[in-house]
Amino acid sequence: MKRNSKTLLVMLLILIAIFLFFRLIDIDRTLSQDEILPKCTFLCLEFPGNFLGDYGQPPLWQLPNSILASILGTSNWVFRVIPLAASIATTILLMLYLRKRFGAEYALLGLMLLAFFPWQINTSNQVLQTSLLTLFMISSVFFAEKFVEKRKKFDLLAAGVLSAMAMLTMFIAVIAPMAICMYIIFSQSTSITERIRHSLIYCGVTAGLFAAVLAFVHYIYPLALTSSIAHTQDLGGFFKIPVLGLTSLFILFLWFGPISLLFLLVLLTRTKIWSFPADIHLLYLLSSLFIFLVFNSDQGRPFDRYFMVIIPSMIILMINYGRDIFEGLIKEKWLFLTGFALALGALLLLGTIPHSIIPLEPKLEFIQNFLTSLGRVMVPYSSNGGPVGFYVPGLILLSSWGICAALFGMSILSRNRRLPVLLISAALACNLCVSLYQAGLMGLPDPNKATSDLIENLEGFPLGEEIFVYRNQGLVGYLPPESAIHLDHIEEIHSRAFQIATFSDVIKDAEDFSVIIVDFPKIPDDSRIWAELERCEKVYHSDKFGVDELIFTCSHR
Repeated sequence: MKRNSKTLLVMLLILIAIFLFFRLIDIDRTLSQDEILPKCTFLCLEFPGNFLGDYGQPPLWQLPNSILASILGTSNWVFRVIPLAASIATTILLMLYLRKRFGAEYALLGLMLLAFFPWQINTSNQVLQTSLLTLFMISSVFFAEKFVEKRKKFDLLAAGVLSAMAMLTMFIAVIAPMAICMYIIFSQSTSITERIRHSLIYCGVTAGLFAAVLAFVHYIYPLALTSSIAHTQDLGGFFKIPVLGLTSLFILFLWFGPISLLFLLVLLTRTKIWSFPADIHLLYLLSSLFIFLVFNSDQGRPFDRYFMVIIPSMIILMINYGRDIFEGLIKEKWLFLTGFALALGALLLLGTIPHSIIPLEPKLEFIQNFLTSLGRVMVPYSSNGGPVGFYVPGLILLSSWGICAALFGMSILSRNRRLPVLLISAALACNLCVSLYQAGLMGLPDPNKATSDLIENLEGFPLGEEIFVYRNQGLVGYLPPESAIHLDHIEEIHSRAFQIATFSDVIKDAEDFSVIIVDFPKIPDDSRIWAELERCEKVYHSDKFGVDELIFTCSHR
């Protein structure tokens, strides 16, 4: 046992090092897309006569960022402290939960699954609410589960407070109250009358605190509330007809990775219908799918990143119902390590094969090209919000999915316990490989370095009286104020972004202006913007990081 404790300690230290490495290596990278909004909001508050702007920044998200920025300054890394801290706190809570319920080995297993999970890394250091949202939501779920087991009122009240905090971080956190209410009502520990009463107490605490804070926020600055509500309706497509495209789902699962097949294997083969009402994490999963898939009617919004709130529960469910699989992993550790090493080596080798860069939009055409070329295209990990993204060779993703799909099918049809072990090794090899590309360690193309390079070169060119950006709107936060991108104009620039209007409509009132583009994801060659820009002068172009950086100067005079 003593040797086992030492082994566990060594494994813990190694996994912690890996976990922190992937989240800290690029913490000072350029703020991109919606990441710039907390910085812009803080700067607007610093200048008299400027207001928040219609950014949809919830108060519980903006407040800690503004406090840190006022103390530490406005460097890129400062705005990543809160999401990183929230991610670490979530991981610690998850490990403590797994250790208490299943033992220290399973706590380490949970850390291993998280350590190089690409989209969990993505939410750990992106300047968006997702990481903080996940912390509050999973904490409320843990307290609700504890309440049903222990019947202590404190746990019920804590679940309500944390649910309200989650909804104050982002309104889509309504997922947690839905799951918790169902869990309390479906539990069989007390009478139905008592369960309804407890559910009403929980809802009252959650709704009361949520409404009180919103009323206070509305009193001091109404726009902070109205913009948040408008942003949520826009983002989730609430109260609209669901029109979620299969192409969007295909790309979502392509990004999420074949570890979803391991999760699906556990759900299909080791859970029963009657397991759902008795398991809060299964109810949480169902609530998430209901909100994300039924109420999401806008295919262009970054709904993909909000699936990240289910990752802690996803890991708990895999370990809870798939313990026999993971016990086989321990017994067959050499098979696992051999399979992992061979899969990782093969995937890295496939990544060295030349891949072409094609536009992500339209998505159906991208998927057709991806499949017909057998994956020999670069797949952009990107969305309308969050980090500018990164490229992964399609052969890596297609091969990983193909191998894991074959192992998934054989695992369902066969009782051979080695097959799920190989499935885990291949899925984790894919995750690690993608994480290496995400960290910028696998060479070019590198959109993040291209963006930083463009920012460094901006001062060398005379920019117009008005500046427009395309693709990465986060660039507005790095433009020089003397070039007429003043803080009170940022809202206007966002509302006239090329993504939501034609080029001609956006610049029709501009006389002397510049256009800045970082071409990620790649703009189609037949896009109208290139024809419109032919009348402008291209004053800067670089592709030394594998992504085109462009500056145009234009005039209507």
